[in-house]
Amino acid sequence: MGQKQSISECVLHSLREDIINCAYKPGEIITETEVAQAYGTSKTPAREALATLCIEGYLHKFPRKGYLVKMISLPNLQSLFQFRCIIESASAEWAAIHATESDIRILKDIEDQIETYRKEDDIAGTIKRHDTSNETFHMQIAKMSYNPYLISTTANILRQLRRALMLDLMSPESENAFKGHPEIIHAIESKKPQEAKQAMILHINAAQNRVYIQNFQYSKFSDDALEYIE
Repeated sequence: MGQKQSISECVLHSLREDIINCAYKPGEIITETEVAQAYGTSKTPAREALATLCIEGYLHKFPRKGYLVKMISLPNLQSLFQFRCIIESASAEWAAIHATESDIRILKDIEDQIETYRKEDDIAGTIKRHDTSNETFHMQIAKMSYNPYLISTTANILRQLRRALMLDLMSPESENAFKGHPEIIHAIESKKPQEAKQAMILHINAAQNRVYIQNFQYSKFSDDALEYIE
């Protein structure tokens, strides 16, 4: 029983991560057989993982057809980005007040790493590394605020937005995903709290707009999938 549970949990974790990282895109149909084959298990752990992800809101089950990877709801996106803007602009503002030279050097090193990834040819690997580095960049700014509540809340909001931010990195406008970083760094380094706050607001609003467009594109794909299976 313990081994079965362990396998089910492993499949659940892997499948959830793949959905969040857009290995399975919104509007895509997946089946128990495909999941079992993909993760090298029987159908039972695959079925249990899929059922759990339906409860969590990632999937919608169509009996005898498969599971539809659900869109990210627009109201949820709006609420998350609004909250992100409030929290991260405050982090940038306080970082401009409290950041040390060592803090800023770390932030610049992260940005240099992001620029290095942009020159690589491994597109899939680069997207994943960009996702990780971008989260590290924003978490570093939160840490530079020296406010534990801003740090923990930033980590939580970025976790909830991971799938949306992956869509951003997969969009045709992905080269703009890091465009605002230099302005944020400059404002923090110059000890200008209001400029840092405004630079972060502009950066997050731009990301929000790109995600809306990308999510809309996948919504049409999802509608086509629904027509097909119905």
